[in-house]
Amino acid sequence: MTVGILYPGLGNNQQDVQTYIGRMTGASASAPTKVLGRGITFARTGTGTYTATLADVPGGTLCGADVTLIGAAADLQLSITACTTTVVTFTAVKTSDGTTAVDLTSGYGVFLKLYITAAA
Repeated sequence: MTVGILYPGLGNNQQDVQTYIGRMTGASASAPTKVLGRGITFARTGTGTYTATLADVPGGTLCGADVTLIGAAADLQLSITACTTTVVTFTAVKTSDGTTAVDLTSGYGVFLKLYITAAA
């Protein structure tokens, strides 16, 4: 049995959770470029630190997020450092030490999944 049959239209096991996606590319020390994500604004807030802000959480509350680094990622890793009801903060660091923050260049992209719970 497929997921779509178990949970029609949602593709997950929580019927009250919707998934929204966004994508950005790095721009070194400049503001990142949004590639995908209606209602999502990406910003660089410091060296290697970025935010994704939801202008309007459609019908609910941000309850989780996943980030994926796209590009020659052997030397960098991403981690979510904070998540509120409207803002996700994530940081790129060197894989070699796990702490040195690094700005993403145009050769890197970030794919973001946001999970929104339905309004009560």
